[in-house]
Amino acid sequence: MPIHRNDIADLKNAARIAIRELHAKMGRPPTQNEYKSHAQTNDLPTLHQVLYQYGNWSSAIEDAGFEPNKNTPPPQQPYTVAQLTEEFIRVANQIQKIPGQTEFGASSKFSVRPYRLRWGTWTQVKSYFTEKHADSFEFSVAPPRNPSSQKTIRKPLCFDSVLKFEPQNEMETIILFSLMADRLEYRIRSVRADFPDAELERNGEIILAEFEYESSNYIQHGHDLDADCICICWRNNRDLQSIPVVALEDVLREWRDNQAMNGSRR
Repeated sequence: MPIHRNDIADLKNAARIAIRELHAKMGRPPTQNEYKSHAQTNDLPTLHQVLYQYGNWSSAIEDAGFEPNKNTPPPQQPYTVAQLTEEFIRVANQIQKIPGQTEFGASSKFSVRPYRLRWGTWTQVKSYFTEKHADSFEFSVAPPRNPSSQKTIRKPLCFDSVLKFEPQNEMETIILFSLMADRLEYRIRSVRADFPDAELERNGEIILAEFEYESSNYIQHGHDLDADCICICWRNNRDLQSIPVVALEDVLREWRDNQAMNGSRR
């Protein structure tokens, strides 16, 4: 699954802070190897993740507010998804099975690095291609393992509440909204199983609301885009035209940024 814009923003922000800290320590912008060593001993985005999101190291240095090293050789451009897909399918058909990391590295003109930068672990790489390109293989492809059986690393919620981690489904989104409702000036009048999910009140106005984990789920669940309601979700990943979207992830980010800005003025 492609990385969401908010996750990209978090990654770039962490990289900017790390580059500025290294600059303050060394009196100059860090090299790629210096950043790599620093990232390995701290909980930071890897060098490969930074290069993938920025395209090259000079852009990362510039985004941190510094002049890049002019002696740095031009970076290699990242491979496109189409190139990576074509090569993975070619190797798989050549060896007549979905390749492991070692098998792929021995038969491919690419390393496994761009695949892992794009899709994560090699298990996630294989799952992506078996799910999205099963018809391209010249052999029978076993269905991927149930994702629910795999361990998931959850992201801590940047909100002081009884909910410890960011929501990963609709039910947790509803719980989070109930914890944020007072600050958002909503009152919950009722919640039901039928569409729309809830009747809210704000500033004396009655508002109907449908809860979703992601805004795109509203369409996937077949709900009417002309309905007189709002969509309350964790992540806004699709425009719903006339349906107003309240994305709790974006609200929390705005609260966090405002708090940081007010703190810096003191």
